[in-house]
Amino acid sequence: MLFDSVFSSDFRTVGLIINASLEKKGLTRGEIKDIINQYSIGDANAERIYDSLVANKSWPLIEKEESGKYISTLENRFNRSMTVIEKKWLNSIIADKRMKLFIDSIKPIDESGTLFNFEDIVFFDQNNDGDPYDDKNYITCFRKVLSAIKEKRYIKLKYHSTGGKISIFSCVPIKLEYSIKNDKFRIFEGFIDDVSKTGYLRMSGIEDVEIGDYCSNFDQYNMQINQKSVVLEVTDERATKERLLLHFSPLKREAEQISDNQWRIKIYYDEDMEEEIVIDILSFGRFVKVVEPQSFIELVKKRLIKQIII
Repeated sequence: MLFDSVFSSDFRTVGLIINASLEKKGLTRGEIKDIINQYSIGDANAERIYDSLVANKSWPLIEKEESGKYISTLENRFNRSMTVIEKKWLNSIIADKRMKLFIDSIKPIDESGTLFNFEDIVFFDQNNDGDPYDDKNYITCFRKVLSAIKEKRYIKLKYHSTGGKISIFSCVPIKLEYSIKNDKFRIFEGFIDDVSKTGYLRMSGIEDVEIGDYCSNFDQYNMQINQKSVVLEVTDERATKERLLLHFSPLKREAEQISDNQWRIKIYYDEDMEEEIVIDILSFGRFVKVVEPQSFIELVKKRLIKQIII
């Protein structure tokens, strides 16, 4: 990664601890743990940060005072400046066609240029019929759905199916998902009359959106997300760990380093995605091994047998 091995969470977390200790004239161990648990990625990272700052003090950035509280050894607040390569990377991201879905317009950070151009990248296994990111109505509907999710509100949709049938109905939008392979967004939606019933809607199938009232039981729908998980052992050769984490970035992931080049990664997913997850994991080849659950291992075996027969 450009910033660090786990999406710069270490820098951010330690910086927050340093700044909070200066603002509050010291932090207790409990307060330090609270910051780490809130902002670090994964249990292994959280433990490593705490041990390095407090337990074995291998990072001499805070020290214990007579009061028992910990305060920064630095005189000033932690303000990390962006490097040139970071600015170039951000400028490239700003140029992404999907950025129009979130912001009307944004200027490059400075004159550093871009790290890469999307026109130079060829996605050999990506579908060519992605969502219409330049379409004004698509952008409007996308923003309304996103706003409803953030505010936990019902939505009323005018929706056309893949067969062209138009229907009007209400639902609870729980989250938006993006598929790199299909270059499309979809909505994970809940049924109004039953919180246990969920489904998916194509974002491109939505013709109109009306935002409704607040959904008081939104969190019950949210509990239906990512109910299943798979544990992988990853050999970090040919940047496999980085590529895998990036590939599954729309999903919740937990990463733990178990040796110099071995990682244990847990991925949470929805049951409807299981077949797609199996195929995606197999695409990484011999550097990724499914450890558990056994039911997922059986799915992998069946898929391999099917490929051999074909």
